Amino acid sequence: MEVNNHINQIEFKAYDLEKIKVLYTTTFGWTFTDYGLTNTVFSHSGIAAGFEYKDEPIVNGVMVILCYTNLKATKKKIKEAGDKLS
Repeated sequence: MEVNNHINQIEFKAYDLEKIKVLYTTTFGWTFTDYGLTNTVFSHSGIAAGFEYKDEPIVNGVMVILCYTNLKATKKKIKEAGDKLS
């Protein structure tokens, strides 16, 4: 469920989704749902998250997805704070 001004989802990059699924299922009891061959999301971890398969070097290994109901106002606040949007 999306909640305004909260982290909505986290996505990690990984080289081997099958090994990842075995590790986290065995260790923590998480369950996985695959979306195609390159994405899997896990449940029962306390946060909405998943893994995306990559076969190239992983440089930025995590993507954090934030939820904002008023994106225009949020963009303005980011700029006022001195940062920029790409």
